[in-house]
Amino acid sequence: MKSDMSMRFAFIESRVYWGNGFTAQQLATAFGLSRPHAQTVIDRYNQLHPNALWFDAKRRRQVAGPDFRPNYIRATTTPFLDHLRGQAMMAHYLENADLIDVPFEDVERLLIPRLQRHPLQKALQGLYEQKTVVLHYRAKTGANLREISPHHLVFASNRYHLRAFCHMTRYFLDFSLSRILYSELSTTPWVSARDDEKWNEFVTLCFRLNPDLSQETQEALRCDFGLNQDDSFSVSCRKAVTLYVRRSLLAVDEQLKMPRWIERADND
Repeated sequence: MKSDMSMRFAFIESRVYWGNGFTAQQLATAFGLSRPHAQTVIDRYNQLHPNALWFDAKRRRQVAGPDFRPNYIRATTTPFLDHLRGQAMMAHYLENADLIDVPFEDVERLLIPRLQRHPLQKALQGLYEQKTVVLHYRAKTGANLREISPHHLVFASNRYHLRAFCHMTRYFLDFSLSRILYSELSTTPWVSARDDEKWNEFVTLCFRLNPDLSQETQEALRCDFGLNQDDSFSVSCRKAVTLYVRRSLLAVDEQLKMPRWIERADND
């Protein structure tokens, strides 16, 4: 199935599963379709999934039928909220507020470093095209030239990074986009992520609530994270990003004057 039709079907299911249904006009507006074209999309969905939708004549909208079940979206809460956040981010990129289904204010986005296009353009082109890139990079030890083979874009600690093979150190490292002063494509053969052992290995980090927290705070965090009886919280992630996970969870809370979490000894 073409991706544009899948996106339209995903819109249908999102409005039915998470909302109170949808109208053909809402579908048409969301994708820039004519009203008859939107109805054709609904008819096609009904052909593929009989009895999944019902037309509620009283409310004049499509609602869930007796055999409705999601086929094009994940029926879990966090991915849906991520989708709403993604809509808000896309609206910033496309300057189109019509993309947003619900009012959304992303405070974390306000704290992301503002990046200039020209220093990063070739670095991102190298990522797209699997090419090696020469960077003028502001490392903690000072500005220097690095030749890298980028293989993934990473968002962590509220910054964007490139995970890449560094041809100078011969290690796979993270390079913060905000520290790239200049970038240019290189003719050196590109190195893939195949040998990036920390990237390809997945680990599980285990944390538990800090017992020094007040009971009220502990109860609030139990509610936030749906904790089990031993107050443990596990994160499965690539070994290469464990630094960022620990940095986030083990940081001292400014209001509480202590970390909310402590790492369990069985991580050792």
